[in-house]
This record gives sequence, structure tokens and C-alpha cells, in this order.
Amino acid sequence: MKKVIEIRDQLRRTAQRIGISLKSCEGDMLAYSHSGKYKTIRGSQEVYIHPSSVLFRVNPKWVIYHSLVSTYRQYARNVISIDPSWLKEVAPHFYQHQRPTSMLH
Repeated sequence: MKKVIEIRDQLRRTAQRIGISLKSCEGDMLAYSHSGKYKTIRGSQEVYIHPSSVLFRVNPKWVIYHSLVSTYRQYARNVISIDPSWLKEVAPHFYQHQRPTSMLH
């Protein structure tokens, strides 16, 4: 995670140096699963891992995704499995650690 943070900082500095405006998507890109169906953390939107993903049949408990594709369902694309404790380490101002089961109720 430290390397990821270093690379992110480097990209931010480079973008600012060459005049690229940095804008957050301000979207909800973190989701947790209950039986293959995922719920986003902020909006409780139902999403599913896109069938083209290598994680489609794996169904990890927690994921971060880059984008959603809308068909008759919302499919998460560019998905990576994560440990939710990482979030508190890299962004404690956004996340507080709670037991995942408490979020499912």
C-alpha cells in the first residue's frame, strides 16, 4: 500500500505540474458482498461483478471498482479484491473500522 500511495502522489504532482485539473469522481467505488450481490458503501446501490472479470465467480467479500456498466443490472468493471482494514490505513478521514456483518443489517 505504501508503494501505491507513493505512485499516486507522484502522478498527482506530475498532473499538477503539466496543468491537468485533478477532479475526484466523488463516486462510491467500494462494495461488499452478500451472496454474490454487492452493495456500495455510501449509497447502498446493488452492483454485481461484470462477467468478463476474473473475479466474477470468485465473489470476494470486499472490492473496489473503477466504473459501472448499466444493463438490466449495474456491473462493476476493473474490480480488485481488498481487505477493508486497508481503507482505514490509507484514508482514515473517510473510513472507520466496523465489523462487516454490522453493515449487512
